[in-house]
Amino acid sequence: SEQMAAVMSVNVSAWKCQECKITFDSSRRHSDCISRNHSLTVCKAVKTKWECIECKVSVNVFDRDLPESCHACGGKGWRQLPLQGKARTAPMERDLLLPRGEELPFLNSISIPGRAAGRDHTREDVDPYSALNHNVAG
Repeated sequence: SEQMAAVMSVNVSAWKCQECKITFDSSRRHSDCISRNHSLTVCKAVKTKWECIECKVSVNVFDRDLPESCHACGGKGWRQLPLQGKARTAPMERDLLLPRGEELPFLNSISIPGRAAGRDHTREDVDPYSALNHNVAG
C-alpha cells in the first residue's frame, strides 16, 4: 500500500552473465543464457525502477547500471520511480479532468438564461374537487 509505494529499491538475488555483460533476476533470461552456454554467476544486487523522461517507459535497473539510452525512443534522461505504483507528484491540470464532466447534484439546479433556476414558480390550478375533501363529523 502506501509504505510499498515509498520503497525505491530492494536487495535481490540475481545472476550476472559474463557474455551479455548484464545483471538480471529474470528466470526467462536465465534460461535463455543457459541455453546459449553463457557463464553465469549468482550475486546480490540492488534493484531500482527508472522511467524515461521522454516517453515514460519504465525499466528495472540493477546496481544503478542505467542504460545509455531508452530502448523505446532513444532518450537519454532517466528519473527514478518507486518499485510499485507511480511516483507521487503534484496533480497537474490534466489529472483533474473528469471524463464524464462535472457531477451536478440535481437536474433542476442547472440555470437556464431567462428562467429562474430550479422549478418554475407558477401557481397550481385550483382543484375543482377541493370542496369534496372536507371532513365530515359523524
